[in-house]
Amino acid sequence: FKVLALVPLSMVLFKWQLVAGMPKGADLSFIWLKVVVPVTTLVPVGAVFLAFITTYGLMEFIGVFLRPVMRPIWKTPGKSAVDAVASFVGSYSVGLLITDRMYQRNKYSDKEAAIIATGFSTVSATFMVIVANTTGLGGPKFVPYFWSTLIVTFLVTAVTSRIYPISRKKDTGFEGREPIQEPKFPIAEIPRESWVLACEAADNSGSILAEVGKNIVSGIKLSVSIGPTLLSIGYFGLVLAHFGLFDIVGYIFVPFTWLASLAFPALGDPVTLAGALAGSLAEMFIPVGMIAAGGALVKAVVAIVCVAEIIFFSASIPCIMSTSIPLKIGDLLIVWFERVVLSLFLAIPFALLLIAA
Repeated sequence: FKVLALVPLSMVLFKWQLVAGMPKGADLSFIWLKVVVPVTTLVPVGAVFLAFITTYGLMEFIGVFLRPVMRPIWKTPGKSAVDAVASFVGSYSVGLLITDRMYQRNKYSDKEAAIIATGFSTVSATFMVIVANTTGLGGPKFVPYFWSTLIVTFLVTAVTSRIYPISRKKDTGFEGREPIQEPKFPIAEIPRESWVLACEAADNSGSILAEVGKNIVSGIKLSVSIGPTLLSIGYFGLVLAHFGLFDIVGYIFVPFTWLASLAFPALGDPVTLAGALAGSLAEMFIPVGMIAAGGALVKAVVAIVCVAEIIFFSASIPCIMSTSIPLKIGDLLIVWFERVVLSLFLAIPFALLLIAA
């Protein structure tokens, strides 16, 4: 993918077209300006602050507190809550950078890293504002929309962590090593022990300048790896969309959208809704444009699903593929299908509440 990126990069720079009728350089400007440049810039900048998040005790402190919640529900360590917050508040690229770093440090197993990458690394709250404004959920409705999306995302992750392919991932750590287990304490001892572990982590860490320097170098390396992959896979997604592949893929969702439309006729034509859901594989914002003429309910449902599905070609897939997290493209496509179907049905009750507000 990195070598193939030379083709779309030259198309962007020189405004040429590979084959008549196919997407041209101007069509790639959106991916270049809105995805490649922001992500490759944000990763090294985020890496500066990564040391303070992952090295000096914050992960250990939060991990002890949230282990009783995260482990039974999502099968991940308590510290993975930091990855989720980093994605929602900052960017999925920063969240994935944290996940990859913790995985390489043997703090996450293969399965845990896969759950976090495919279950928590969604678009940021700032991008949700754009989705909300486009679908009529902006202004006073944004806060309930944000929480609805967050709840649906986490509920879906609780399910996908227990089914194929994520459930089949190994419990071993990076390069086959035994992952470091998060300690378990009685509830009464959690405040004291979390503080002790955080202080120990800080004491055992190197100097701030050294840690920040290492993180900047790794952030730049990851950006160099992510950038070409984003561009090549993003262009590949545009080509597939141009030839109507996602319209064909949409038919796999028709049985589910038909059932949903049968119960809630306001969702409209099930084929149209299915096509919009399939478009989320190329770019998470595509479904929003495809149902622009739809009713309030279908807009609200799609606004939630397009965020909760997490996996899409123009950004998250290249970012995940550029890390050391053991996920193949086939795994990501299966998880995408599972998340879209589950999100569709879970989003409906929240969408009804949103349009009634």
